[in-house]
Amino acid sequence: MLRISSTTPPLSDDSTETFRLVKGWLQECIGHVGCSQTSSGTKKLPDENAQLPSRVLRVSSRDGGASLSVRLVETNGDRGRYCALSHCWGPPDKQPLRTLKENITKHITTGIAWASLPKSFQDAAILAYGIGIEYLWIDSLCIIQDDHQDWAREAPTMGELYHHASLVIAAAGARNSAEGVFVTNRPATAVLKLPWIRDGAVIGSFHLTGLSGDRQGPSYSILRTRAWVFQEWRLARRLIFFMPGGISWNCRSREYDERGCRVDLGLMDDFSWEAFLTEYTATQITYPSDRLITVQGIVNDMRPTRDADCKYGVWDDDIARQLLWVPADVLVEDMADLPSWSWASTQGKKYWAMESSENETSATFLSTLEMTESGAIEAGGCLLKKAKTCKDPDEALFLEDLLDNPDSGLDDLDRVLADCDEASWFLGRSECQLLLDFEDEKTIVGIARFDNEDDYVLPVHCLSLVEVCLQMDEER
Repeated sequence: MLRISSTTPPLSDDSTETFRLVKGWLQECIGHVGCSQTSSGTKKLPDENAQLPSRVLRVSSRDGGASLSVRLVETNGDRGRYCALSHCWGPPDKQPLRTLKENITKHITTGIAWASLPKSFQDAAILAYGIGIEYLWIDSLCIIQDDHQDWAREAPTMGELYHHASLVIAAAGARNSAEGVFVTNRPATAVLKLPWIRDGAVIGSFHLTGLSGDRQGPSYSILRTRAWVFQEWRLARRLIFFMPGGISWNCRSREYDERGCRVDLGLMDDFSWEAFLTEYTATQITYPSDRLITVQGIVNDMRPTRDADCKYGVWDDDIARQLLWVPADVLVEDMADLPSWSWASTQGKKYWAMESSENETSATFLSTLEMTESGAIEAGGCLLKKAKTCKDPDEALFLEDLLDNPDSGLDDLDRVLADCDEASWFLGRSECQLLLDFEDEKTIVGIARFDNEDDYVLPVHCLSLVEVCLQMDEER
């Protein structure tokens, strides 16, 4: 693949060429109207005079500019520009330097020794200073890690923090803080400068280099597998990524690679809540209790345009659709204090039977459906009964088999199967059960898949939540 650029790509990440490239992107982005607003577009963000987080790191030069010093400062409502670092903490034996009750006074009064900073923190400080931004926010140093009250105070402000950062630096290629932001194991490439000739005259030049292979972008990085990162990247208005395949830029208006070419980084910028949760529930999180906290900033950002409330990870204006989630693997119940119907009560990736779409409408069968303050769901509507597999009690029922052989001799089944093609991907090759009308216990009204199937089947009563009508093209 040949891409033409008017500039030479930086040969190393910690070079003046990199700082010049990032400063150019930053200056261009400041002129983008869409990048000066929150992701929901409801609020204008300050650029030069944002309120600083409660604590930041001040990066300054010493020894006549030969080296940098880093000191923790309490801002007390001051305003200014700052960068924020998005990074992997790593396993227990690779944990980064932290601010604790016992060392916070030293971090504030005398500063943090440069040699004690892990490589990722040093690189982030070098980059922030190199592009002319004085302050840097790093979670492990700017929140007192062994003070639960301090963490509880700071965690809800994460959304605003990433919104207001002048730039979020993503150490996307590092597995832990010791590996650094700047990538040192770049694939060796040759860069050739060739003349640009038109009508026999040299009118300029272009640079030719080999592109990195597939799966080198930030969407494939190990950092992307961390739950907190989904909020950081979603809410940041500007991101600079460092990967073995090169440097890349993302803002609300543009995405570039380090050659200055427009690219698609594969990040999920526009999403339904259900599509977001499908990706989010596949990520890793150290503390299950953080599962809802890590998306609170996104919820806060969406609330003004949604005009609804989000309880236990479910928006109360679309409860029926959001209750229809299915685990992709065995459920691990690790949040017993949450309602069992909430996706956040269990660990593991989940799929949603229906996602919000402009091409889809849904109608609920329920006369009432609402969440109470206690976390209970109050619902009223059409009651159905689960039936044992017809014909042979020991024979499993699979939707795919019924679709292939609709002449099964089951009453009313043809009518039910007429609309099942669109749902076959969801039910898949797993055992299904027939749903009977609760009143006559004879009329088949639907087919369902249950999360747990036992060798024996007790009667199960359920409510029919929604009927989905897909708006098909005329050709279909």
